[in-house]
Amino acid sequence: MAEAHLNSLARFEVYRSLSGLNRSFHLIVQRLQDLESKNIFDPAKLTELAALAQELQSEINHNLLEALERIELEDCYVFGKVRAAREDLRNL
Repeated sequence: MAEAHLNSLARFEVYRSLSGLNRSFHLIVQRLQDLESKNIFDPAKLTELAALAQELQSEINHNLLEALERIELEDCYVFGKVRAAREDLRNL
């Protein structure tokens, strides 16, 4: 299980990695579409392969973002308590 309370660097690295994964899937789909213009491969097969890549991309995003949502909600709660305590001190 991932550890909650990401610091800002860890958060940046996680989201940068997710962005890289999604960019890679985009490039896979784009290259498959480019191959269609070469008239060597069956267009239906290329479309099927692109759909499979997008399905895998969606499944990966769903699973990883589900875990991230839990961490982000916990961090929001923890950091929100810090803000609330600070506001309470200001109101004294």
